[in-house]
Amino acid sequence: MAISESWLKPGKTTRLIEIPYYKLVRNDRDNKGADGVAFYVHFSLRYRVMAKSEQPKAYILRPEFLFLEISSDNFKILCGVVYNPPKCGYWSKVEEALFNCSSCQNLTLLFGDLNINWDSTTTPRRMLSESLFVCNLEPLPFAPTFHRGNVHNKIDYICVSDVEKVSSFRQALYPSISEHDVLFAELAYNISTSQPAPITRRDFRNFDKNSFINDLNSIDWGHLTSIHHVDEKVEFFTNSIRKLYDVHAPFRSYTPKVRATPWKTPQLKHLVNERNKAWNRYRRSRKNDDHVKYKQLRNGVKTATRNAISHYYKDKLLNTKCSSDMWKVINDIGICSRDSDMSSLPADINVLNKHFVGDHGANSLLDSRSTVRIAPDKRFYFQHVQILDLLEATSSAHSKAIGSDAWKKALVRPIPKRSHPTELDHVRPISILCASAKLLEAVALKQMTSYILRNGLLDPHQSGFRKHHSGHTALINIVDDIRLGVENDEVTLL
Repeated sequence: MAISESWLKPGKTTRLIEIPYYKLVRNDRDNKGADGVAFYVHFSLRYRVMAKSEQPKAYILRPEFLFLEISSDNFKILCGVVYNPPKCGYWSKVEEALFNCSSCQNLTLLFGDLNINWDSTTTPRRMLSESLFVCNLEPLPFAPTFHRGNVHNKIDYICVSDVEKVSSFRQALYPSISEHDVLFAELAYNISTSQPAPITRRDFRNFDKNSFINDLNSIDWGHLTSIHHVDEKVEFFTNSIRKLYDVHAPFRSYTPKVRATPWKTPQLKHLVNERNKAWNRYRRSRKNDDHVKYKQLRNGVKTATRNAISHYYKDKLLNTKCSSDMWKVINDIGICSRDSDMSSLPADINVLNKHFVGDHGANSLLDSRSTVRIAPDKRFYFQHVQILDLLEATSSAHSKAIGSDAWKKALVRPIPKRSHPTELDHVRPISILCASAKLLEAVALKQMTSYILRNGLLDPHQSGFRKHHSGHTALINIVDDIRLGVENDEVTLL
């Protein structure tokens, strides 16, 4: 809703002229005059101020304007409202603002009282026509919009960049309010609600464990012993398991439900119903008492909703048993998001890959450092893998990432370290392996970790990448050393 010649001053608060579910965006006239423009924007729409007229210290007769970019999920519109005083110059300021704001919007709308009669043949009318043509705008064909005595002129405008996007328009006269008509225009845009993206996963609802084990035993696993190349062995194993899962747990695509609101208690639902009833009652009666009652219930619903959400997530955080559960609650609240925008990478994907992998030869991978002789009985050797080791590795795999099926291939995803990466070092690569490689990695890690701990090869003060250690244990060691130094009258330097 655009308002030209708003008569608003900075001293008049928005609270006195607010409309429910609408945000008032103002550009007031500081000094004398009845200028000033404003927009009422519905809460369901996003907006940002693109340009507005300056407020000079001394009064100058020139146009007042305000340009907003209003957007939703499926459209972006540039809206401008102008008040052009009679016999006023400086129209080039409006043109300049319009050109600077126009970029990638789907449509441009210009509203306002321009005080130029469109039906006349005067020089200002000719200049206005040329200006609208240059700006690719066309005024809607309204009847006379200004009425004073026997004078009826077209001085109020709604100009659009694409007339076909306007499904209907009309005007209404309210003599008790203004001598200007109220102009209406309806656009052929549908505000689409965001729908969650479909997800494809394996369906385990009808999974039969006994039937799966029988089919698993029916596979000729002895064929693995006759295959000599490890890549071919992995390919045979991967294909056999995949075909088995395709039969017992096929892929299924589904759309997740709308985000639940578990904090909505029966008392809160009752308050919402009472608020809606009060609003409908006020719309019918337009009585001040009903409006006051509605505002009281509206504010009560807002307060009750905030308290219900706060208590719900506070209880969930207090009942978490580990840090992973705590982060799940935090992600559910929406405080942090780990989604990365691949289009914001600082360089081409091939340049990024070359930066991290490099183009060095194979000789550069050899360690030229002198090695320490280790007795054969104390060297590390991989051991035969037991069935229990595979079961433990399978049960400990909690990742939901889907990698490549190839044995020696991985899906590398660059994760930005900051919101807007501009250099190659601002991202870090994450490799997503196939399921078989993850199991092999877990089994090998267990054997190597057992060897390192058994022979005491780790520094006793190492806390990173170590089981039952973290940043907390490192801080505890530092604090204990500082306290021990204080007790022994020693000076601590960090």
